[in-house]
Amino acid sequence: MPQTSIHADHGQNPVMLRGELWARGDRPDTIVLILSNDMLHTTSPYLVACTVTPADPGQHFPGIIRHEQWCILPSMVLWLPQTALAWKVGVVSDETMYAAHRFLTAVLAP
Repeated sequence: MPQTSIHADHGQNPVMLRGELWARGDRPDTIVLILSNDMLHTTSPYLVACTVTPADPGQHFPGIIRHEQWCILPSMVLWLPQTALAWKVGVVSDETMYAAHRFLTAVLAP
């Protein structure tokens, strides 16, 4: 698995973008999809992500999105410090991001 450092600008500002898949540093076997936008990433040390798993978790999780070998679980939203992420694993398509945001909008809408 290729590893891309999250630290650019001499370790001051992580380079993370919406739609990227990242491994967690504290749990390298755990992958997350970054959902939050660049505005949050530049103004806060935190980001919003959701859990990604290589195996189908079954019907226990609503809104499962299948992307290549991954199952994205937008119902498993995480608020993480950017420093919790270790390396970039990949990027999802615009269609996959749209599906994740559509799910979140549906469950949060009044």
